[in-house]
Amino acid sequence: MNSWRTGIIAAMALPVAGVLAETPVTALLRDIDALRKVRETLQAERVEWETQREAMERSMALLQREKDVLESRIAEHERIVDEHTAEEVARERRRANQEQTLQQVGQWISAHAAVWDQARAAFPDRFETPPPEPTPTQQLQRFFGVAAAIQRLHNSITVEHRIMDLPAGGRRQMEALFIGRAQAYAVSPDDTLAAHGVWTGTEWKWAWNPDWAATIRTAVRVHQGALSPRWVMLPLTVPGESAP
Repeated sequence: MNSWRTGIIAAMALPVAGVLAETPVTALLRDIDALRKVRETLQAERVEWETQREAMERSMALLQREKDVLESRIAEHERIVDEHTAEEVARERRRANQEQTLQQVGQWISAHAAVWDQARAAFPDRFETPPPEPTPTQQLQRFFGVAAAIQRLHNSITVEHRIMDLPAGGRRQMEALFIGRAQAYAVSPDDTLAAHGVWTGTEWKWAWNPDWAATIRTAVRVHQGALSPRWVMLPLTVPGESAP
């Protein structure tokens, strides 16, 4: 009886022992399953890493473009600053040169006050409304204007009618032929009076001689086109000498 019970208990214990005992096959399967899980985990991490890497590369490319744009703007700004600085330096240099030139012009004008006064007397229309305290630039502009007018006048021959004081008293209308500011000649309409003028620097100084009337009349008619061009021997006086 006891032997039979012992056999039954041993028979019931055999399946339990078979379940609890691990065979090489089950161990291999377990390891394969664990390896599969590891591979799946690694693959998921690799996919996530690749996604993050691509996002980081895009971010880095965007940051690099922004960096390049900023560097370009900084370089352009520095170039503009350098150009502005160079322009400022050049402008200051020009301003200093202009101030020095204006000072020299002012000194030159002051040193030639006599010539300036003569120009003022000869061309009063150029000095009608001078500023109270003219700057060297304004003085130089007027001086060049007067110089240009003098140059044009010296290169021109004009005839005009003017009332002149006669040496014996009274006044008479004369036809006056001006050769620049060098010489002037006057003849009366009836060719009985004639004069030769020399510019003194402030006015015309006239010498009268009726013998010059025919010659001066010929010169006036040639200038007016009434006679063909020809040589006319007019009296000539150098300023500072007595009239011929």
